[in-house]
Amino acid sequence: MKEVRESAYKELDSVLSSSFKQYRSRNVSINGSVLVEKANDLAKILKSEDFTYSRSWIQRWRERHGLVHGKITGESAAVNLVICEDWLENEWPEIRRGYNDNDILNGDEAGLFYKLTPDKTYRFQSESCAGGKLS
Repeated sequence: MKEVRESAYKELDSVLSSSFKQYRSRNVSINGSVLVEKANDLAKILKSEDFTYSRSWIQRWRERHGLVHGKITGESAAVNLVICEDWLENEWPEIRRGYNDNDILNGDEAGLFYKLTPDKTYRFQSESCAGGKLS
């Protein structure tokens, strides 16, 4: 088994790990570019002027924290059923009043995907990788 080196930037390593956990707990997709930006921002905040990003640093950081790269599947994080039921019971009847059934169309799948979130993310090995709508 390959030995993973300790980070020379222990505080940055720890803060980046905490930040990663917070984002993933909210089902936010995190790819390599996001990790790089976050690491650089945190290095500035922590006044680690001599920190320079490298692909190998991110790779070792991922190995230290047991992260893997995987595709986001499903949309289980996309829908709050309580809000949907409340809307259907209280808002929808008022909105549809005065319309015939033939006048109501479903535009659910129409959308503009400007700045679409990634469909892959880094995640902990033991974490399931369900996401929300990609729009």
